[in-house]
Amino acid sequence: MGPLDLRGTVTLLERALSSDRMSGLDWYRLSGDLGRTPTAVLLNRDWRALFERCLLEMAVSLDLEYALREEALARLAGHPQSGPVIAAIAQEALSDPTVQVYNDTTSLLMYCDHPDAGDVLLDALKAPTNNDALRAALIGMTSVVRSSTDRDVTGTAAQLALSYLRDEERPLRVRRQAANLLRALDLPGKHRLAVGLHAHDLRYAATILLEGRALERRRLQAMAAGIREALLGAGGSHVDPVLDRMIRTALEDSDDAARGAASRVLMLVPQRPVIATELARELAASRQGSDWLGVQECLEVLVSMARADDMETTLELLVEPGTPPEVAMLAGIVLGNAQEDDAARARARHQRVYERALAVINDPMGGLSPTSTFALSPLAASTWDANGAGTGPMPVRGRCAEDVRQVLRGLVYVLGMHGRVDLIDQLAAHTRHVRDRAPASGSRDRSTAVTFTLPVESAAHVAEGICRWWLELPGHVQPLGPGTIALAGPSQGT
Repeated sequence: MGPLDLRGTVTLLERALSSDRMSGLDWYRLSGDLGRTPTAVLLNRDWRALFERCLLEMAVSLDLEYALREEALARLAGHPQSGPVIAAIAQEALSDPTVQVYNDTTSLLMYCDHPDAGDVLLDALKAPTNNDALRAALIGMTSVVRSSTDRDVTGTAAQLALSYLRDEERPLRVRRQAANLLRALDLPGKHRLAVGLHAHDLRYAATILLEGRALERRRLQAMAAGIREALLGAGGSHVDPVLDRMIRTALEDSDDAARGAASRVLMLVPQRPVIATELARELAASRQGSDWLGVQECLEVLVSMARADDMETTLELLVEPGTPPEVAMLAGIVLGNAQEDDAARARARHQRVYERALAVINDPMGGLSPTSTFALSPLAASTWDANGAGTGPMPVRGRCAEDVRQVLRGLVYVLGMHGRVDLIDQLAAHTRHVRDRAPASGSRDRSTAVTFTLPVESAAHVAEGICRWWLELPGHVQPLGPGTIALAGPSQGT
């Protein structure tokens, strides 16, 4: 490594603080230069601007561009001057319901030693903004407790993780990460706890607690063997041991941080298409067998490796009303990350996604999975029943609004990552129309079950916030890729 190019560093810093485009390599170089200068003097507002911009860019980046920004953020987070800014940004993000990506922000806390890091995560665990923020806080806390000697912190984290693991209202991704946090704590009575989890039909959680995996060992071995066979069938004479270890980590490890790191290595290797296609086959088999745990495990890996040619099952999972909301959201992220070169196929897929989003906005109860239907709160039970009988506004449990948010987030993500701001703009206009004409109270139509309005978090309100996030992306941050169809904002028309 040669001497520091001060002039080049200043040029990159000025570009990062401007509205000029930055490449992943630009961020990589800038973070490396700042990392070699621990005495570099930057104002807190400049540190904040660097983190906020790079985080925003990473949220809409793919492949190598994503990996370079991820590494750059880790370097910036490790700078001795950036800790207070990271803690403040993480706290703000975890309390903001409009944030689209929480985990990228909270992961920065792993690289700084600021004393507020643990408190920020504990506060988010005690009063989570939504399930995505909760899962991000659980992942961050898992890293914190591995090195923490504060018994108050670890004790509180254990109690909260156990409560979320047992909370049937929480989605699988949250409960899975809660189990992994308990595993990281290495509790003295974990075997007794595992027996109790088995008794409550939480076998996957017990397996995570004791062995660090969610699926049965035989199933994982078969999946890994299928990938190895596909790699050999594609012309290889053997599977590299390091590649094999990355595949097994991505498939098996219950720690989302470790699995994510392995998946991001696999997204950059030349064998990626073969691995992704084999995972897509496994996904289709899991869906056919209604194995939602298997579906989710496959999708988690495909987030980093998606191929447009393998997206039929993923698309169906996204647009089918019977798909659990958290699975639909994950399917949307996978489909959005699969950059499409076939313009005609892309337009057809985008139209299905758009129509599904309209259906959810127009009829949230009819458009969601049956597990979300009539999820009434105790307050609602006295005035409304499961048949839709009742008067006045229909109070719906927060889970229903959360389910709407997850489904719409996945749908709009596809349109945003593929540059379809024209369709997002149309969705935003439709949500305003729905909100403006919504009746003052809930109503019941026996032929179509129940329609309802939520005083604050109506489906239209939720959709409008998600659309606004994408529409307000600065021009120098909007996604660029081979599958991009339109990048002009709504004011320019597309």
